[in-house]
Amino acid sequence: MSADLIQSIQAISSIGTPVIILYLGVKINKTLAAYKAALDKDKEWRTEWAKRFYSASADYNSSAEDLVATFFITGQLYSQKPTNWEKKTKEKWERINSIIEEIHRAECSLKISVEFATISKDKVLTSSQKILSQMNKLLTEKKGAKRDDLLVSLSEFNKAAMMAHREILG
Repeated sequence: MSADLIQSIQAISSIGTPVIILYLGVKINKTLAAYKAALDKDKEWRTEWAKRFYSASADYNSSAEDLVATFFITGQLYSQKPTNWEKKTKEKWERINSIIEEIHRAECSLKISVEFATISKDKVLTSSQKILSQMNKLLTEKKGAKRDDLLVSLSEFNKAAMMAHREILG
């Protein structure tokens, strides 16, 4: 090999190597940017659904608490029979019926939004069904004795909902 040929190869490689590295760097950078954009969109989507789930869980819990409290107050009115107790009791029963509608709406939202928590979903749905069953029993028997059981079930529901919320967020 002649010295001129070796110098030519060295010159070409000294120019070509940075060009190849620049090309590969740009290619890798574009690929990473595309992955980052996809991850950002996924995170945005998860955050939005986590918000929806959180809201549905909070509404469900709030409505259930409201039902327990209103039912307890209704029982107090009935047992103490203060002035206008019949009218007040009727108003409370109307409120209870309204709360039951709220619970069913919240349950529907809950069932839709919990779908994205594949691991925690069953616990959330099982605990919400347990609450509905206990509320139904409470309303059917018209007794407040099992109120504490319902509050324990609400606590279990909230723990399951917290885990599902974390899972949805990723």
